[in-house]
Amino acid sequence: MSQTHYVKLGNTVLPNDLALQLAREWSGMQQEQRRSIGGHNILFTRKLYAGRPITLVGTESTGYIQNELYAELLGLSYSVGAVFSLTYYGLFFPNVVFRHIDSPVVFGEQIIQHGGVYEDDYYKNVQIKLMEV
Repeated sequence: MSQTHYVKLGNTVLPNDLALQLAREWSGMQQEQRRSIGGHNILFTRKLYAGRPITLVGTESTGYIQNELYAELLGLSYSVGAVFSLTYYGLFFPNVVFRHIDSPVVFGEQIIQHGGVYEDDYYKNVQIKLMEV
């Protein structure tokens, strides 16, 4: 029986129980203030079509990822200029990048702390930080 994959970053299948956090404080507008020669304030406002932060989050008990996937995500995050698609259940984000301004972009805690990294390790409290472009 094949499993349906509802969460994918590019071709990389992610756990279906990762939560999606869209930045609610992101307004999609940018405003710049300048002064005229006469000293009056001039406001320039424009709509932003990119930049909304997106974070995929696991917890203590959900969204575990295995070391192989963790390493793959780290590798993807090192791809300079790479743009990915993100599918999250019925939502589709055609162009996302890793949000390096908010490092670390891929984070997880080993479930079992044993002083090394092994193939069968799993990570909890996972965070994958992305941004629409």
